[in-house]
Amino acid sequence: MPRASLFSLEKEKTFERKETKNSPNLRTHAIWIRIPVAPYFIIKMEEKISRNAQENYKDTTNLGVRKNFSANNVRPYIDLKKEVFYMLNLPNNKKILDVACGYGDFLVLLKERGHTGELFGVDLSENFVKESKKSNQDINFSVANAESLPFEDETFDIVLCKHSLYHFDDIPKAIKEMSRVLKKEGKLVITLNSLANGSREKIEKFKDLLAEVLQINHLDNNKIINLENYHKYFNEFKILKEVKFFGYINLKEIKTLVDYMNTLKEFFYPVPSEINWKGALNLIEKEVQKEIDKTGSYKETWGAGVILMKK
Repeated sequence: MPRASLFSLEKEKTFERKETKNSPNLRTHAIWIRIPVAPYFIIKMEEKISRNAQENYKDTTNLGVRKNFSANNVRPYIDLKKEVFYMLNLPNNKKILDVACGYGDFLVLLKERGHTGELFGVDLSENFVKESKKSNQDINFSVANAESLPFEDETFDIVLCKHSLYHFDDIPKAIKEMSRVLKKEGKLVITLNSLANGSREKIEKFKDLLAEVLQINHLDNNKIINLENYHKYFNEFKILKEVKFFGYINLKEIKTLVDYMNTLKEFFYPVPSEINWKGALNLIEKEVQKEIDKTGSYKETWGAGVILMKK
């Protein structure tokens, strides 16, 4: 494919909100990917993801950059944690678990909105948990692996997992654990990225280009599980509602996008050296500049969504 065609966008997409009906369940299968390196070979994705994700989330820096990128550049900006809150329409006394809770910001939002039920957040990052505990001592934060949750069966009324499933070593096992700790008729809420309507198409091609230039493997998390293929993992749940949000980014300068791409280093395997990584990012920077020089800005569709399910 000619290099120039990697970054073309037929037309600027505007905001779109979609609700879809239940989709048919599909059989779960392992996710494999062929990486564009020479010689070609295949790796099983789940074996590498968790270790690299832990390194990427060793502190709040990378996640902070990615969140700020969306908040400052996606228009219209949709705050998914608020969308989750509105979708749940919670009674205030429900016992809730947030798996891979990160900052714990959703649980804090619940507390601020007057939630009186017990709130629990688990994350594999010790630093995230440590920081969350400092300012939120009335929320139960702990370090735990999503694939081995430290709770009894049928403990929670609601379990959440926001933009994290694609980081887990064994996605079916993590989902089974969430189901185990969820009460009968309990609700599960997940958020994921969308690859529909050209969403993140250029970003994904940038990742492929980085892998090709660096001659290493790319852990393509968004393709492992997303809003278009998640159904196959959730055979034991009834899908109640799915809402998709599409906005777009329109950048006039390069640095914002390069800073975003720079946070993804640990999702390449083996993790590249700093000098090689900077050299590869410089190539991306030149490609983005070509588009800005040609069209006046860098445009990208950006989709994500919320799914509500019942056990």
